[in-house]
Amino acid sequence: MLDHDAMDAQQEFDVVEITSPDGTNTRRIGLVGVLSNDPDLYSQFKAPGAFGGATIGDPWEALTKYKELLEGSEYNCDCILPLQHLYVPQDHKTCEEFDFPVILSGHDHHRVDEVVRGTRLLKPGLDGIYATVLEMIWEDASHEDRKPKIKARFVKTEDWEADSDLEEINVRAYDALAPLRDTELARVPPQFEPLSSVNARGRVCSMGRFICSLLKSSLNTQEGKREHKVDTVLLMGGNIRGGKDYDEGSYFSLEALEAEIKSDEAVAIVQMPGWLLAEGIQATHAGEPIPGWIQYDDGVKEEYFDDGRPPVVTHVNGLHIEHDITYRVATKISDLTNGQSQPWTECKSTHCMN
Repeated sequence: MLDHDAMDAQQEFDVVEITSPDGTNTRRIGLVGVLSNDPDLYSQFKAPGAFGGATIGDPWEALTKYKELLEGSEYNCDCILPLQHLYVPQDHKTCEEFDFPVILSGHDHHRVDEVVRGTRLLKPGLDGIYATVLEMIWEDASHEDRKPKIKARFVKTEDWEADSDLEEINVRAYDALAPLRDTELARVPPQFEPLSSVNARGRVCSMGRFICSLLKSSLNTQEGKREHKVDTVLLMGGNIRGGKDYDEGSYFSLEALEAEIKSDEAVAIVQMPGWLLAEGIQATHAGEPIPGWIQYDDGVKEEYFDDGRPPVVTHVNGLHIEHDITYRVATKISDLTNGQSQPWTECKSTHCMN
């Protein structure tokens, strides 16, 4: 993002030089940061757009440019270490198109440690709960083979003692949130406890069910003569953002609401046949965690299997699902069209739901 207003306080890349304790082996590592330039990520921002109108360059064009520059005679780097803010499929593209020994990445909320085409991909997950400890090892001073051996592991950051000065600054900063923390919005019914939003992109979590159930209850109350009756509320897991386990017996506060849901989200009510409702949910409840993993209210039930098959939706609105009737579903329209649930995306384009 080279045209950002604050770019004069930043730099395009960095080179870190490290030397072995005996002084015989010196290596130069080039650090390059790239971001996702997927326009759908920032489509909700009005003019001038996200980041004050600054543009994000193509991440793979940037990596090509800086790899050539940093491995050239001017900087003579032994290794390039990409620092990526990309989703896993985009990370895989980097692995496939380049020969980096290791990539440190983010964006996805779950942890990833895998090798793709010889490249180790490491993602420690959301909110600094885990950190990646990375070792890059050159066993001798020969520069014939610049590729290091890679060792890495994830560790819980809470296992290390906090820096006292930073902890004091952090406590003072969070004092401003006391009114949010102390403002009770709702008590948590027993069926949602223990309340948790951890891994909302890889399971139906209790916070997801709780928020969907609250929204359903609100929509099903009368305002004057108008009634917003819905059969279910479905939200993709990327909308449940807190990644937190809550204490037993705690209440749902304004702070929790701010942490879990973006303030500018909006839902609409669509009519959807039962077979499509079921297939849309089931399509997201298989494989690796994704932002589109569907969360639902307490009236939806699934049957799970031990043989690896995706779960099957059995109930909607507390009743056995009927595939041929039409249900009223409250959801974000963008959740239907963003490609995370293929049955919904295809049916939206062919107008089989209203």
